[in-house]
Amino acid sequence: NFAMIAKEYILLTLGVILVAFGIQYFYAPNEIAGGGLSGMALVISHYVPVLSVGTIILIGNIILFVLGLSLLIFIHEFGHFISAKLLGVRVNEFAVGFGPKIFSFQGKETKYSFNLIPLGGYCAMEGEDEDTDNPRSFQKAAWWKRLIILVAGAATNLITGFLLLLLVFSFNQYNSMPV
Repeated sequence: NFAMIAKEYILLTLGVILVAFGIQYFYAPNEIAGGGLSGMALVISHYVPVLSVGTIILIGNIILFVLGLSLLIFIHEFGHFISAKLLGVRVNEFAVGFGPKIFSFQGKETKYSFNLIPLGGYCAMEGEDEDTDNPRSFQKAAWWKRLIILVAGAATNLITGFLLLLLVFSFNQYNSMPV
């Protein structure tokens, strides 16, 4: 189960990275535009003249912002989720987004939900908000397990940010000149 979750997490992260690099190196037909978001906007405005380049760039920036924020939230909640699972705390539901459910499915013990508005998410653990007698509840876990679970969200964001910086800077070749 952990291997499958880790595989999905890695594939999603790589997919977002590839999409981001794809936007930077967008191919412009007939050489009417350069690369990047502005190049893509020029191409779209060429085929859809009702939209100005500025409007297309604004829409593109909003979409990129929502995708980026959604990825950050997913990574954060995944940190809580994976640490709770590894430490033996029952997770009742793992949700991406908020608002009406688009679809959900039931795993062995966890319900996985995908909701309409991608700017949120949650990892609902047994005994997190209510009293329960379940020995695998968040309340019954040792204090150090609860601490790890609570810190894991922010820690995964920091680790992911560090790894993305390493990835980005590994592709950049800087010509340094001696001083």
